[in-house]
This record gives sequence, structure tokens and C-alpha cells, in this order.
Amino acid sequence: LNEKLEIPPCEGLIERPRLIEKLERSLGNFTVTLVSGRAGTGKTSIATAFARTRKNVAWFTVESSDIDWNVFASYLAASVHRVAESKKAVGDSLHAVTNSSPAAMARFLYVIASVLETDEKDDRPLLVLDGIDHLFDADWFGGFFNILQPSLSQTADVLLLCRSRPPNPLWRLRSKQMLDVIDEKTLAFNRDETISLLKQVGRSQSEAVRIHAE
Repeated sequence: LNEKLEIPPCEGLIERPRLIEKLERSLGNFTVTLVSGRAGTGKTSIATAFARTRKNVAWFTVESSDIDWNVFASYLAASVHRVAESKKAVGDSLHAVTNSSPAAMARFLYVIASVLETDEKDDRPLLVLDGIDHLFDADWFGGFFNILQPSLSQTADVLLLCRSRPPNPLWRLRSKQMLDVIDEKTLAFNRDETISLLKQVGRSQSEAVRIHAE
């Protein structure tokens, strides 16, 4: 449980301020930002580094076994419980975890949003769901994310990580200007980042420049 709900360690990561700034701009203009890329492209690394810049972070690493709505909702409530001031309110939210009907999901997310709400306008909570591609085949997936954005738009920032293009219900949020997407092309190391990376393993700058070009 702790591993699923804790921000992963980030020791040894290359600093990538351009991506941190991009995430800050994205979440400043959109409630939900999706980071999409294949395994090993740096999604979790940059999300981890960004999360460490925020004060209140609810992190949930989603696995394939979480596709059942009750399991997913219980873990989501547990992640929010860690940053909530009102622990009782989070516990109450689990009473709504009975089924995946739109009404039940809306009640659940209403409590989650109220728990995350803060009077500090410059310190909005951050909710990170890493690995949502494990949920793409869930019959409740589309309905949940259609309710998620309007439910949390006034109270929290949402960062989603996935390995493949999401199905249409989530993708439609992009066309409605409710979702921003950071893809593999953006995640790729630029010249300076490549130099910093290879410097750690003893490569010279000229070697790094050549390797980056290749």
C-alpha cells in the first residue's frame, strides 16, 4: 500500500527545469494534464520531480489489479486521506463506493473534491494517477473521467500518466480544451540534458554532443 501511495524516490535524476516549467504552465491553464509515452520515456521521473515542488500531493500508482471500481476508488480515497485535513470526510467518501453508476461516482468525487479544497489559492493540492492505461478497458473509465474534471476543477490539479493514447472519452476532453497533453517528443532529452546525463558517466561534452546528434 505504501509503495502505491507514495511519491517515488527521485535521487540521481537529471534536473529538467524546462519540463517542470511546462507542467506548471499546463496545470495553470488546464485542470488535467496527461503525460503520455512508452515505458522508459521519463513520465514518472518528471512527475516525481514536479510533485516534490508541491506541498500537498496525493499520489496513486495504478496497477492492472485496480481495474475493479471499488478497488480503484478505495485506493484513490486512501491517497487523498494522506493529504486531507479531515480524515473523517475521506472515510465518509468510501460509503459512496458501492457501484460505478454516474450518480455514485459523482457523490464520491464530490467528497474527494471537498476534502482537497483549501483556502490557500497558491497551494492547490496535486493529484497524480500514474499508470491510468491499466484502466482503459474498465467499463466505468469514460464516465469517471468525464466527472473528474468538472468535480476537481476548482479545488485541485490533476496529473495523469499513461503509456498509450487514451480512449475517446478522455481524448475528447482535449478537444474541449479541458485537457493538455505532454507527449514523448516533449519528454525527449534535449542537447543540454543529454550532456548533463552523460557527464554523470564520465563522457566529455564533445562526446555527449555527438551522441545526442546520433
